[in-house]
Amino acid sequence: IENDWIYYSDADGIWRMHLDTTDREVIISEYGELLTCFEGKLYYRGEDPTKLYQYTPGQTPVLLDDTTQIATLKIIDGELNYGVEGSEKQIDLNEFQLEMDSSMDIKHLPPVTLPKHKTFQIKVTFAQTMDKNHLPKQFIGLKTEDGRTIPVHMMWDQEGTSLTVRAATYINDEAKVTAYLLPGITSRNGQKTTEFNDLGIMMKEK
Repeated sequence: IENDWIYYSDADGIWRMHLDTTDREVIISEYGELLTCFEGKLYYRGEDPTKLYQYTPGQTPVLLDDTTQIATLKIIDGELNYGVEGSEKQIDLNEFQLEMDSSMDIKHLPPVTLPKHKTFQIKVTFAQTMDKNHLPKQFIGLKTEDGRTIPVHMMWDQEGTSLTVRAATYINDEAKVTAYLLPGITSRNGQKTTEFNDLGIMMKEK
C-alpha cells in the first residue's frame, strides 16, 4: 500500500486500486509476486523467479536483475534487499541523477564513479524544444566497454527540453558504461542537433 493505492496480483496481471476500491485497473499484464513499493515505484519478482522488476506508473517495467533466485524482497532504509535469506543482494533506491547538456562544447565529459547497485538516470538537456513525438534511441544511449549497446528507457519532460534516460536491463556486472549523445536529434522546428558528447560511468564495489 502506498499513497492510498493498494497493489495485488492474480492470473490477469498486477492490479492497483484505491483503498476504497475505486479506480481498479491492471497496470502490468504479467504475473508478479513479492510486490513492494518505494517512493511511487513498484518492485516485484516476475513469473520467472530470477527476474526482478521496477515499475514506474505510465512506463514499461524495467528489468533490474536476472542473475539470482529471489525468495525474499524487502526495502530497508531505502535499500532493496532481495535473493535467498542469508545471501541477499542490495540495490540502493536513492537514485543518482547525472546531467548531460546538448549545448556543451566538451565532447568527452569528465567521468564519474558510482557504487555498484546504485541506480541512476541521465537527464539530457536541450537548448531548444525538441520533437516529443519521437524517442531518439539511435542518437542517445548507453554502451559497455566492449561496445555492446545497452537497452534503455527514455521519457521526455512536458516541455520537450529534457530527456530522461535509464538502463532497461541489469548492468551491475559491468565495470564501466558510457552514456553517449550523437548529432542528428530533431527539434520541433525541424532543426537537427550537431553536438557529440559522451560520459564515462565507472561502476565500483562499495
